[in-house]
Amino acid sequence: ADELAYQMGKMGKEIKRDLERALVGVSQAAVAGADGVTASRFQSTFNSVASANETDAASGALTETMVLDVMNKVYTSGGEVTTALIKPASALHVANFAYRDGGATYAAQRGRQVTGTEITNVVDVYKSPWGRVTFKMDRFILSTAALFYDPEMWTILWLRKWSKEKLAKTGDADNYMLLGECTLKNHNFAASGKITAIL
Repeated sequence: ADELAYQMGKMGKEIKRDLERALVGVSQAAVAGADGVTASRFQSTFNSVASANETDAASGALTETMVLDVMNKVYTSGGEVTTALIKPASALHVANFAYRDGGATYAAQRGRQVTGTEITNVVDVYKSPWGRVTFKMDRFILSTAALFYDPEMWTILWLRKWSKEKLAKTGDADNYMLLGECTLKNHNFAASGKITAIL
């Protein structure tokens, strides 16, 4: 009924996807501050968290040992991980984590259930000695990284909220621009961690 509203809705979704990729799917280099503060204080994206809380996968698949290592590092630094952002391929590895029952270790069957004709094989929440972490898949995340964080430690700060501006008309075409400007604020650089070099 309204082609302009339809096209604006499509473009709005595309821009939101671009913003998500900019926040978690790009590895930006650190920008050194002029006031002598270390470069890690001036990071452009989520993928530039404090390197002290990094675990290197050494070009291997995501493992439970890596998850425990990065959660320990963040907790020791004073943070509390509640969320892990992973790529879809890593979700398969999380689903295959071993589970323990009374000291015995079992191979990856705890999350697998069969009900009628439906099979479930997923791990949404992982409980570790350093707290519970919810695993979330993200199709835009940097393919070599897994991010561990507390959402309360990150905020999108808007310089200009999304707005629609009409541009010059071209023939019979009405032209518009969607405009917004924001940055990502990290409230505590030691409260997040990441696993790098994941295959």
